[in-house]
Formats: sequence, C-alpha cells, structure tokens
Amino acid sequence: IAPGLSEAQQTKVDELEKEIASAKSDTAKFSLLLYVTNFYDAKDSLKAFQNCWEAMGIAQARDDDAMQGRALNQIGKKYFDYSNSDKALTYYEKAVEKFTAAGDKIFIAKVYTNMGHAYHMKSKYDKALELYFSAMKIYEAEGDKRGIARIYISLSNVYNRMDLSEKQREVLEKGLALAEE
Repeated sequence: IAPGLSEAQQTKVDELEKEIASAKSDTAKFSLLLYVTNFYDAKDSLKAFQNCWEAMGIAQARDDDAMQGRALNQIGKKYFDYSNSDKALTYYEKAVEKFTAAGDKIFIAKVYTNMGHAYHMKSKYDKALELYFSAMKIYEAEGDKRGIARIYISLSNVYNRMDLSEKQREVLEKGLALAEE
C-alpha cells in the first residue's frame, strides 16, 4: 500500500492504473488519467501531476481545446488540493482560456467555481464572491440547477467567513431548496 492511501483507495488506484495501461483509445486513457488523480493524496502528488501532464499531452496531440481545458483544470485542482492556491489559479486561468475557445460554458462555470474556492482559501472573499456569481450566471443561463445549488453552498461558506450570518442563512436555504427539487 502506498503511504497515506487506505487499502480501498489503493485497490481503486490499482484498478484504474490497469485500465489506463489497457485503454484502447486516447480519449479513454485521457479520462482515466485525470480521474485517478482524485485518489492520490499529497504523498503521491508527483504521480498525480505526471498523470495530468500525460493527459495534457494527449489533449495537445489531438489539438482539442476542451480536453486541454480539462487537463489544466485538473492540474489546478491538484495544486489547490496540495494548498498552493496561487499555482492553482494560474492553471485555472489557462483552463478558462481553453474552455472559452471550445465554447464550453458549463466547464467555464466549473473553473470559475474552482477559482472562487482558491480565492476563498486566500481569504480574498470579494474576489471569491465575484467568481461564484459569474459561475451562477452561467449555470442559470444553462438551466443547471445542481450547479446553482453548489454555488449557493459555496456562497454560504464565504458569507460565514465574512461573519454575514443573515446572508449565509439566506443562500444556504436557497441552495438546499434547489437540491431538494
């Protein structure tokens, strides 16, 4: 068992690595490379980044902006997971450029949400709110109720940090109501 991984996590990683090795298409391998990084902890950060960059290589070889955006977003998420918000933001910004070129509005909203989390972690609450509201605007335009509900939860967390309990309660109730629909 790799240091830091539970037996169940290690089993999942082993299964996914076998699937990666036997993937029949580049797109399947690309998706698996990014997915497995969700199971690595900080002790396996090198492996997580290697997988992300291998996925990026596939995306670049295919000249696919959406795939490149997904790889860049995952690289940003790994930096965020390992508490490097500044590096995460660098990759999130690059991901937004790629998703914009691809015309993928939902993924732009997802990256804005991730950027909001990074600014929240840095205690830059106004910037976090701005990004969350930008994401919400996209989710609303696209009719993505789950995305909107997640944004309300994120807003409640920021309002909590800002000690704005009334606003926190208001958005939390809206988020929970949407989640129950």
